[in-house]
Amino acid sequence: MSTTLVVVPLRARRGVCLCPAEMAPQALGHGDAPPGSLCVEPDVAGALMRAAREDPDRVFVVSREPGDLERARDVEASFPVVPVGLVDAGDPTRLERAGAWFLAADADEAALLVSCPRMPLSVSLILVAFNEEECIGPAVLDAHRFGETYLANYEVVVVDDGSADATAERAIAAGDVRLVRHPVNRGMGAAIRSGYEAARLAYVAHFPADRQVRPQALVGMLPHVGEDRVVLSQYHHPPSGAARAQLSSVFRLIMRHLGGLEVDFAGTYVFHRRWLGLLHDGRTASDTFLFTFEWLQCLADAGCAVTEVTIHNFPRQTGQSRVLNAGRVARVFGEILEHRLRTLRLRAGWGS
Repeated sequence: MSTTLVVVPLRARRGVCLCPAEMAPQALGHGDAPPGSLCVEPDVAGALMRAAREDPDRVFVVSREPGDLERARDVEASFPVVPVGLVDAGDPTRLERAGAWFLAADADEAALLVSCPRMPLSVSLILVAFNEEECIGPAVLDAHRFGETYLANYEVVVVDDGSADATAERAIAAGDVRLVRHPVNRGMGAAIRSGYEAARLAYVAHFPADRQVRPQALVGMLPHVGEDRVVLSQYHHPPSGAARAQLSSVFRLIMRHLGGLEVDFAGTYVFHRRWLGLLHDGRTASDTFLFTFEWLQCLADAGCAVTEVTIHNFPRQTGQSRVLNAGRVARVFGEILEHRLRTLRLRAGWGS
């Protein structure tokens, strides 16, 4: 039987407790060692030494202190040690530099990360990138860490959408990826479509290489998947400023009422590959981010059930978001009109 243990900091820096994963939510929520904890130690190193007696399959170390994560990273253990940075209102980059594999926005998300078992699923993790040479290496590492920690089988597919920088080279250098390259920039939707076409495993999910949405979001989503169900996300707290949030709301109204696209999401979604045969049926032709809304509507219209899960997102660490800006408004608006006309023609039997 697999055993997952968790090292959790106690209130007022009174040491750390080592407990089974099922007790971690209580420890994280109250900051006290729950009844049944294996031990209370003065530091992470001591807790990991005590964990060795239990012969665990893995041990999560949760902390908001970079020093704890550094000690977890440096301990030589016979079992995998998975550091989780508890962000709260702190600086996530400090926690990542200290060795955090995953970042939790709060105690609830940390509890979700440490209590999720390894799932008997195979998932294609697709990263879409355009001029993301600074982010692509860490994004690939995010995907591998997620796959190694939570999945029975996985692959990482990077789609370089015509980047003019070293995105492709750094993706390859990050290790063990399949690279798909567009000779010119075709758009987010075209990049995602290429990633879907390259996917080989049972379930498929895509992520932006800027790391605003990371594979760890799937921890709360994959338990709901099935061959006939797509699981999509919404944000706890949208990342954009007021102006972009308002623009996003206007576009969603236009997509729903003008484009007839009623399935909404923010972040990512995961679905079974059995639906990939619908990619070329004429209903998902957009090359911008509108493709993702077309695809979800296509799945729903074909009878795929839809489940929604709320996730935490991350601020962009470098550069500026390219999803909605003034230069793309006209193109996306035109694609919405084209989608509506294409849908009406298909329903009338006039072809695409």
